[in-house]
Amino acid sequence: MKVVTAKQMREIDQAVYAHYHMPSVLLMEHAALAIFTHLKKVVQTIIEPKFLIVCGNGNNGGDGFAVARLLTQASYRVHVFCTSNPDELAGDARMHYQMAKAYGVNFMQSLENINQYDVVVDCIFGTGFYGEMPLNIAQVIDTMNHDAKYIVAVDVPSGLVYGAKDIIIAHETVTLALPKQFLLTDFAADYVGQLTVLDIGIPQALLTQIETDTFTVEVQDVQLQKRHRNVNKGSFGKILILAGSKGLTGAAILSANACIRGGAGLVTVGIAASQQPIIANQLTECMTVPLNEELGALSYASLPQIQSLLKGADALLIGPGLSFTNEIEMLICAILADIHIPVIMDADGLNVLSKHIDSIKTCQSPFIITPHPGEMARLIHKDIAYVQANRLEVAREFAREHAVTCVLKGVHTLTALPDGRVFVNTSGNAGMASGGMGDVLAGLIAAFVSQGYAVQDAVYLHGLAADLATQTQGEISLVATDVIKYLPQAIQNATNAYKNLD
Repeated sequence: MKVVTAKQMREIDQAVYAHYHMPSVLLMEHAALAIFTHLKKVVQTIIEPKFLIVCGNGNNGGDGFAVARLLTQASYRVHVFCTSNPDELAGDARMHYQMAKAYGVNFMQSLENINQYDVVVDCIFGTGFYGEMPLNIAQVIDTMNHDAKYIVAVDVPSGLVYGAKDIIIAHETVTLALPKQFLLTDFAADYVGQLTVLDIGIPQALLTQIETDTFTVEVQDVQLQKRHRNVNKGSFGKILILAGSKGLTGAAILSANACIRGGAGLVTVGIAASQQPIIANQLTECMTVPLNEELGALSYASLPQIQSLLKGADALLIGPGLSFTNEIEMLICAILADIHIPVIMDADGLNVLSKHIDSIKTCQSPFIITPHPGEMARLIHKDIAYVQANRLEVAREFAREHAVTCVLKGVHTLTALPDGRVFVNTSGNAGMASGGMGDVLAGLIAAFVSQGYAVQDAVYLHGLAADLATQTQGEISLVATDVIKYLPQAIQNATNAYKNLD
């Protein structure tokens, strides 16, 4: 799905009015109907649910008045609180306020007993508010955050757009027509909650015309092909993984198992000879090769062995748990100087790359890097705070400049392609903040690259598997092996969703 800026969304609204002759008040009614339908789903298991809708004096408030009218007409218990004097309302918001009053919507004079409502709907500010947060509204937001059982923000959590200190902390946000870029940032994650995009009747032809290079990845976007019967294990990619070292063999095991579960046909793990028995005992479906080492980590002397293994490989994953030594630094530079298959570079491989960034240019095939913010900071010689404040721009610019695919990990992991497109991931949860998750992702990406699938699809399924795992055990206990365990179900879910589009 396309991701737009707030400015682009306002331009879309104007185009609806100008080219399709749809009155703005009617578009607001369409939005209200979509929100109303969604709210009914939110409370479907609650007996006689109660709603409180908190409305500002702009169009976001107008949406709220219209929703309150629809809920009242449907015999739900609803109260509305206005954050400003209704006499200040103008345009479409005023019209929907007057309609709500005429239909008997109950208006509160003060914000009291918020915790008695099952759902509190935030319709204070949309994307068009600028300036200083009024004190009375800051107090309203504080009260909602502390006392509300469940908050649904309409379009955007109030206060988020301009970075005020008083921001609605929503359990979920229903945004209208298309997702907005600022809703998909690391900063926004703790305020947006679950993000749902609602269709409000904007003509599809208009949405198609929007020019953007930023997109979300949803389950139906993952397009995995049905396998023919006349195939063999060589038909789905032969992967060489260079990973693991003394004390870090788990990274190699996780990457290899994820690669196998991702559908790779043949997986070979090259590791320091002294560590090979450890991983061989854990990897029943993979081949393991003992390589020359120095103190439990690969040595430069292993280069001829690796070059021989590369002759039969379709892709190379290098880095998880590899360690960062002078020998490994020389080894990786030598490998990259003469390689013609796709390379997935992770972890300690990225630490080497940060000192030898020009070595990317020697690779004649797709080059994929999977940095976390700290590794990205080292690659561009900036601090982590800079990376986190400019994630989209950092990933996009690095991918363009170096002609690589950059998977910048974090909340809403970004997959930036060399052509400037960026895919924002929508799966995953806080339980993934634990060791080994990146190793699993690297292995899954290697499997997908070897089969000709998109990197961003691997990123999505990685998060989806984690989401499926948390349904039975929650986020706190989630570990990397759980994600591998649920990869088959995630892949099947994506396959079914894609079939249903036909």
